[in-house]
Amino acid sequence: MLVEADDSPFEKDSSVRLDQIQVVSIEKRIHSVVGSLDTRTMAQVDDALKLSLGLD
Repeated sequence: MLVEADDSPFEKDSSVRLDQIQVVSIEKRIHSVVGSLDTRTMAQVDDALKLSLGLD
């Protein structure tokens, strides 16, 4: 899923890779937060995740 820089806090266009879902330890693997997505974009991510995981 493409996240355009104009519609996000990111400097460059980015993508959400739904084919590479992993569980990671926040304490050990996440060092800083780059930004967060707005509610509308997160709803699209949620819908895509449900479809990808067969939860819909």
